[in-house]
Amino acid sequence: MKRDQLISLSVVMILVVGLWAATCCIASNKLPKNPGISDYGQFGDTFGSLNALFSGLAFAGVVWSLFIQREDLNSSIKAQRLHARIAGLAAMLEGKRVLVEQIDITLGLNPAQTVTLPNRPPIALVDIRQRLNQDMIQLNAELDALRAQFDEI
Repeated sequence: MKRDQLISLSVVMILVVGLWAATCCIASNKLPKNPGISDYGQFGDTFGSLNALFSGLAFAGVVWSLFIQREDLNSSIKAQRLHARIAGLAAMLEGKRVLVEQIDITLGLNPAQTVTLPNRPPIALVDIRQRLNQDMIQLNAELDALRAQFDEI
């Protein structure tokens, strides 16, 4: 629970207790010196307004708890989306790392190896490895930024 929410809840609780105490003081001053049975009934009726007050406060508490649950739900949805994005980027990074390892193995066997794709000129594996390394650096930076956002939630 946030500090502001705790403060506002404390203020409301103090206000309710204060209203209850004020009602008791006012009602007890209206009781005659020698009360009869009907006087006690009237004295009890003075607390009817407190019933409405507490019912209203209970309803306000339910509404307040709904707002808190909504905030928590939005926060968890945001965290879930960030986690899914982080997992996807981590999988992409791992796939590129595996490709770089395979290219390194191939380059160890034949340093001049090229790859030919349809309708494209041959590409040296060294160039592909360089591009993959650049992609991996960018993915790592993006992952670090997303992890920082995730830690803030």
